[in-house]
Amino acid sequence: MVERMTGRSHWVIMTALKPFAINYNAWRINRTVFDDANQFVVALMVLVEKTTKQPHAPLDDVGVAQLHQRLKQRADQ
Repeated sequence: MVERMTGRSHWVIMTALKPFAINYNAWRINRTVFDDANQFVVALMVLVEKTTKQPHAPLDDVGVAQLHQRLKQRADQ
């Protein structure tokens, strides 16, 4: 089921993601470049979830890099 995003939830997500340098064309979040679109989208979803549920504990560069490592390990299995 696809949930239609309201203006408010869109604003919350965009506000939460503001501190991150997200480059959608290069699949990059801060300084971490992802191998493919799937990894990038998963990382973005995790980022949105973490930052909207715990706005005082956002994922930083280190957290993004760790997430990228986990995604790579999962892909290698």
